[in-house]
Amino acid sequence: ARKKREEELDRQTLELEAAYRRVEDLKRYHERVVRSLRPGGVVTIRDLRITSTYRAAETQWALSDVGSPLPEVELGARLAEELGPLDARLAQAKVAFVEGMEYAGRIADVTLAPLQTEQEEVVGLVVALEDVTEAVRTKEALIRSERLAAIGRMSDQETTTIYTPRNRVV
Repeated sequence: ARKKREEELDRQTLELEAAYRRVEDLKRYHERVVRSLRPGGVVTIRDLRITSTYRAAETQWALSDVGSPLPEVELGARLAEELGPLDARLAQAKVAFVEGMEYAGRIADVTLAPLQTEQEEVVGLVVALEDVTEAVRTKEALIRSERLAAIGRMSDQETTTIYTPRNRVV
């Protein structure tokens, strides 16, 4: 009987080790997928600790705070200013957007979305930052150009009116 129990324990040990290796493989796969995403961002778990970052989060936004609570890093503080407490956002389980948020010397459109299981249980947050700095600056430059063009047209009309005699005296 003892030998049977030992064999059963060995079998269970092998199964657990195989399951553990599978979980580790899935974790590495998940991290590679997350790191390959184009926008910058972070993923948190329920206690709002950062579990992974997108590659762009590190290169564009200098986010490498894995293990830190999101509310305690600069990004979390900026999001809390814009959206209110992040733990409340976690409880609401709704997607939130912030357009044109200034962060780390750049301008970002930010999406804050719940990370949910198949049963729709919220297990964390996903924060994605899309760098829109150049688009915003280009739009601002275009608006300035249009204003200057309008001023030019108005001054041209005034100049024409001043220098064009209305009635000729003969």
